[in-house]
Amino acid sequence: MPRVRDLLYRLRPSGAPGAANPPGVPADRAREAADELAPVFLLLEPVETECQGIVAAAQHDAEAQRAHDREVVRDLLASAEARVPAEREAARVRARRSADERAAAAAGRGEASAEQVRRRCEEQLPHHVDLVVARVWELVTEPTTEPATEPAAEPAVESAAEPAQRHDTGVGP
Repeated sequence: MPRVRDLLYRLRPSGAPGAANPPGVPADRAREAADELAPVFLLLEPVETECQGIVAAAQHDAEAQRAHDREVVRDLLASAEARVPAEREAARVRARRSADERAAAAAGRGEASAEQVRRRCEEQLPHHVDLVVARVWELVTEPTTEPATEPAAEPAVESAAEPAQRHDTGVGP
């Protein structure tokens, strides 16, 4: 007859199914771990409750901070919208001042350019007057080869070259 010890040995936990093992009951490792850790989890319940309280308080504080931040943003937007006309006016004044400065600079450059043209005219005008006077003097003193008779009727429209060919003084038609 088998002994009690041999009967209890058959009820010992055995490994996973697979290779041949001595007879026994399949081991329930999850239940064994749960049984082993149950006292530890019981000790951690107050800590878990405290953590849930901390998380709830943090969520409440975060919502309060978001509400405060929304209010601050609304105030900032209202302040910015109130400053818009003044800022636009200031920007208009700055743009006008900048445009005036650019216009003054352009006018200054134009005056400098005009002064340079005046100076060149003053430098070159006597030379050109001398050239014109010399040419007119040549035309006036040049001997005429035309007969002394009265010329035929002149055409009504003169070309640009005809007054120089007629050798007249340019007075009258």
